[in-house]
Amino acid sequence: MDASKQQSYSKRSILVTVGTTLFDPLIQVICTRSFLHKIISQGYDKIVIQYGKGSLSRIHSSPLFLSSSLLGTPHNSKGTIQSTTATILEGIYTDDVSGNTISYEIYPFKHSLQEDMKQAHLILSHAGAGSIMEGLAHCSLYNEKLLIHHEDGTLSYSSSSCSSSTSSTTLLKKLVVVINDHLMDNHQMELAEALSKRGYLIMLTSPNRLLENGVMDDIETFRPAFYQGGNPDAFGALLNYFQGLDDKDNN
Repeated sequence: MDASKQQSYSKRSILVTVGTTLFDPLIQVICTRSFLHKIISQGYDKIVIQYGKGSLSRIHSSPLFLSSSLLGTPHNSKGTIQSTTATILEGIYTDDVSGNTISYEIYPFKHSLQEDMKQAHLILSHAGAGSIMEGLAHCSLYNEKLLIHHEDGTLSYSSSSCSSSTSSTTLLKKLVVVINDHLMDNHQMELAEALSKRGYLIMLTSPNRLLENGVMDDIETFRPAFYQGGNPDAFGALLNYFQGLDDKDNN
């Protein structure tokens, strides 16, 4: 990896995105002291929260907001002062256990999440198909730089990219899909489950799983299979798998 690329990934950040949906249970978990302590302990120093149609007032009353200090004046994505619900809030949260801090950025929507997905080392997403595929594409673009191509045609990641050290600048970019278990007909879970079984991402069946002991450690050590999103054969195989037509002998 060249120096410019390495420098842009020198800090570890998390993007939480719910797309255009309402997924307050996920946002509430993200804003708890327990979750924030976990990610700070793992070396993350920034979290970006895109909360969609959710309630900003709930974030205002959460530990994230109450145990933090705002940075500057709330603004929109163009940097101008704005007092509507599209306001971007930025601040620094202080962990009451370790005393360490993490910066945050909170907003409901942006014209594009491309830059935030590009910068994130970990993407926590709802189960929308568009968000999943965009997240996988960004993971592939970054992780491809860490691949070793062997003479027999197989691929593997370099040993440094699989380090569990939070100080490493070459940790793999990962996608975790969190299912909204409050939905009665959760058909989106099927796509996430199919991709999870193939090793492309981690699927969590409820936001509360992020608070369970060991789950964030499992995410930290997860080595995602390389998703060849530009390969039409790979995409066709994925569709067959999703539709129940996959031949296990051909995997």
